[in-house]
Amino acid sequence: MESEQPGVCPAPGEAADPLAPSRPAVPTGRGFTSDDREECVVVSTAPGLTVNRFERVTVLEDEAQEGWVVRVVFQDADAEKFAELTGTVTDRPPPTNALAIVQGENRLLAKVAVLDRLTGGDAVIATRLGRDEAHFLANVLGAE
Repeated sequence: MESEQPGVCPAPGEAADPLAPSRPAVPTGRGFTSDDREECVVVSTAPGLTVNRFERVTVLEDEAQEGWVVRVVFQDADAEKFAELTGTVTDRPPPTNALAIVQGENRLLAKVAVLDRLTGGDAVIATRLGRDEAHFLANVLGAE
């Protein structure tokens, strides 16, 4: 991620609301809005990782995280690429140490701060979710 700001990402060429606080412009094709419309993230131009299908997506209740979590297991072809990607962002300052999990042209599914290089082919990508929210995210990501 490159930056984040509250609210919906402005559409390219959209006129600014004179009553709203000023916000930085979002480069075309790089802004993603959360489903609750409370957050806009701008992804960097650095190479990312496109995952077409996870090996497995699970939802777990995690009392230590005070809610539900979504865990993904990468297919072998994506596992090493994910480890490399997490290794490149781990020492950056927030929010540039986070990965945005996006879908389509402008939908932010989740974002996760990366504290260490993640090896092993799996990762918890969302924490502190409500039960329904966790199951919805897991289904979008391909849980069966």
